[in-house]
Amino acid sequence: MTPTAIPAPRADQDRRHHAPRITSTRIDSTLDAPAAGRAWVRSTAQTWGVSGDAIDVLELIASELVTNAVVHTRSHLPLVLALLREHDGTVGVAVRDHGSDDGTAPALGRATDVEHGRGLVLVDALSRAWGARPLLDEHPDRGHLVWALVPGSHPTEPAPVIA
Repeated sequence: MTPTAIPAPRADQDRRHHAPRITSTRIDSTLDAPAAGRAWVRSTAQTWGVSGDAIDVLELIASELVTNAVVHTRSHLPLVLALLREHDGTVGVAVRDHGSDDGTAPALGRATDVEHGRGLVLVDALSRAWGARPLLDEHPDRGHLVWALVPGSHPTEPAPVIA
């Protein structure tokens, strides 16, 4: 994984309000991808001055989205993981994959067994909003963009609690 460089804020700047609006990185689609994604999200969010609870939520959501991309798509191609900082402090996390063989986008469903099927349920519970859309028109190799918005990334708004 080679993260995109994030410029350091000047000493006289408040990091929360002068952070870059968007940054991304490519992650090899391997079993190590979720851990690499979590580390990149934590480092980036800390640099942006995101609150600790919101960072935990961002890490969990990124891990779930990256895991889904590795497990359910053409995993030999790299993924793109991105963070977007809104002016109100909301942070969006997105994963761009290379699509499944059947072309279906991820969808919220019921957990089917003890070990699998709960990832998007967690994303739905912890995010302000989330979605998935196919990239058929934009990219000839198909793929999906799956995203989530995390509340509580701004000091005035409480983050969801992970129990």
